[in-house]
Amino acid sequence: MSSPATSLRSPALSLENDQGPLARFVARVEKAQRSILEQFSLDCEGSAIRRLAATLDDTRTTVKNSLTLDDPASPLSLLRKELMDAVGVFADSNSRFQSDVHATLATFRVRREEAARSSLHGHTFEYAAGEVLQLDAQHAGDICDRLSGTPGREGRKTGDYVLTLGPESAAPGMRIVCECKADKGYTESKALDEIALARKNRDARIGVFIVARESATEGFSPLRRVGTDILVVWDAEDPTTDVYLKAALSIARALVVEQHRASDRSEADVREVEQSIRAIERLAVTVESIAHDARNIVKKGTRIGKAAEGVKERLVEEVERLKGVVEGMDEGHGEREQQGAAIEGRP
Repeated sequence: MSSPATSLRSPALSLENDQGPLARFVARVEKAQRSILEQFSLDCEGSAIRRLAATLDDTRTTVKNSLTLDDPASPLSLLRKELMDAVGVFADSNSRFQSDVHATLATFRVRREEAARSSLHGHTFEYAAGEVLQLDAQHAGDICDRLSGTPGREGRKTGDYVLTLGPESAAPGMRIVCECKADKGYTESKALDEIALARKNRDARIGVFIVARESATEGFSPLRRVGTDILVVWDAEDPTTDVYLKAALSIARALVVEQHRASDRSEADVREVEQSIRAIERLAVTVESIAHDARNIVKKGTRIGKAAEGVKERLVEEVERLKGVVEGMDEGHGEREQQGAAIEGRP
């Protein structure tokens, strides 16, 4: 029986025996190893890693060509062209829109300026006041008639609107005449003369003279009653002044009722009506004063805001300039340190 040492020295297990099982197994392992190494070698023609590298190169080239703007046919160039065309169309459309808006606003401005210089402004103001009068009459159950341009009892055309109190009123059938003016330089004295003539011309008990804010001279009260006439300042473009006009109409109706029921009224009733009217006048003056101050505050606030923006821009400029000076000082300090180190032989 052979010993273990003799078995290990068997020709079948010797690597020197090319035909032995062990030698063939080692050869196959080495061959597989070489094959694997060849697949992962870039030097070997046809290896997997070389084919992968070639594929990656082709892909990189394709992506680069697709994302370049040098080639007009590349997808990115085509996308850029489409976007630029769309932006161009939008810019042209926006430019035309802005031109149309500017032209329209310019037309409105010119028309408004022309209307302000001509008698058309007065008619526009008259129509605007008439709309408020019509609505107020409807709510009160009265009738509002526009008689502008129609001669009255005195043969004059003075008196633009006439309010006739309705049947449910305490003074049915009584008339209130309204005169609307937007001419420049109206004084209270002139207004009282015109409304007195309008009362006679339209056979009305009470007169309401409505003057445009820009037409009222300095000192013209926003709401004032003088005898049987009421003066009121109104701005067709400022809805907050509607309260003055409506208050004037309420006072006019109260005065008509007071006149109509003169025999039945007591001294206390008259005193109460007068006190209420005076209180309304004082409140109107106070409100107009507050509104005037508010408008001035808005104007001054706008100017202050613009001034603050200018100062802010200058502040930013000064901060940037200071920053530049400091950075320059830091760079100069670094250079001086380097020069000193060189002189002293320090690294």
